Amino acid sequence: MTWGGQRAGSGRRPRVYKRVCRSFRLTDEEYQVLKPLIEAIRMRTDLNNKTARLVD
Repeated sequence: MTWGGQRAGSGRRPRVYKRVCRSFRLTDEEYQVLKPLIEAIRMRTDLNNKTARLVD
């Protein structure tokens, strides 16, 4: 009998898109312009991650 280790199919499935933390400085005006774009990108990648999981 073995102790520990991974079982086949266990654990969290890998994401299609790997997000890496990025930081940069923006003025309030720049942030207000970019915020809708960032939210749209996040929704698209979240949707792609969810549909990829359903296909697997």
